[in-house]
Amino acid sequence: MSLLNKTPASPRLNKAVESKKRALKKFLAFGLIGVLNTGLHTAVLTFTLFELQLGYGVGNVIAYLVASTFSFLLNARFAFRVKKTTKRFARFQLIGCINVAVCYLMGEFAEAHGLHYVLLILLTALILPLITFTLHHRFTFK
Repeated sequence: MSLLNKTPASPRLNKAVESKKRALKKFLAFGLIGVLNTGLHTAVLTFTLFELQLGYGVGNVIAYLVASTFSFLLNARFAFRVKKTTKRFARFQLIGCINVAVCYLMGEFAEAHGLHYVLLILLTALILPLITFTLHHRFTFK
């Protein structure tokens, strides 16, 4: 109901509010999965470096593959609640490639403009999840 005229809110407004609530829930789940994913990547990389005695490059690739697959599975199940398919997994990885390009461009921009690397980290942490969520929401898990 409207506060001014005590008439019920329009069905269109109710639908818009519900849509925003669902998107926020997806984003929060996406963020939590991202935190878990970062921890898993770190753990796998540490294991490959210190227990398996692999180099940084190979260890980081293994950690990425494990964490990326984990992230896809959890996001499909809990954040976006869709069926896990090969097509969606391929799209998920494509978004990962786009993220690498965005990170590179942001790094180049920061360096060209003399920004401190800590500011680059903060900007990346703020901007990249929003871009990633939007792309996954509209493309990967559509």
